[in-house]
Amino acid sequence: MAEKERETREVAPYRRRGPLSVFEDMERMFERFMPEWPRAGFWGAPGFPDVDIFERDNQVVVKAELPGVKKEELSVDVTEAEVTISGEKKEEEKVEEKDYYRHERRYGSFARTFALPSGVDAANAKASFRDGVLEISVPKKAEAQRRTVKVD
Repeated sequence: MAEKERETREVAPYRRRGPLSVFEDMERMFERFMPEWPRAGFWGAPGFPDVDIFERDNQVVVKAELPGVKKEELSVDVTEAEVTISGEKKEEEKVEEKDYYRHERRYGSFARTFALPSGVDAANAKASFRDGVLEISVPKKAEAQRRTVKVD
């Protein structure tokens, strides 16, 4: 019985370049096959923009970091139950060369919605935008404000 000839190929060993190289390889693979895949912390999970929500002086405050976004490209919608931040980050310049070493900056539309605690007064919400930080202040209704009660 004649043996079948087999083509043999040598497998190149995996060379680990650093402790995070496996994750970097996975990221490169996603970038190659799914260029619009959202990155963690930016356009993706947890999401863009990064947000802090806290209570200050009987109001609920939402602070969002929006680097590179212009005030005119922002929209804020506040209801009694939630706040939605949406907008668009436009590309500053179109680079035609393809000699990128790394391309991480993202452009395009975004939107995030956050639940607000009950008892807020959406009609009196205020928003300011300075140095790439959006701050939305939503006052709490009088009946929802914290009160200190003295124990007898």
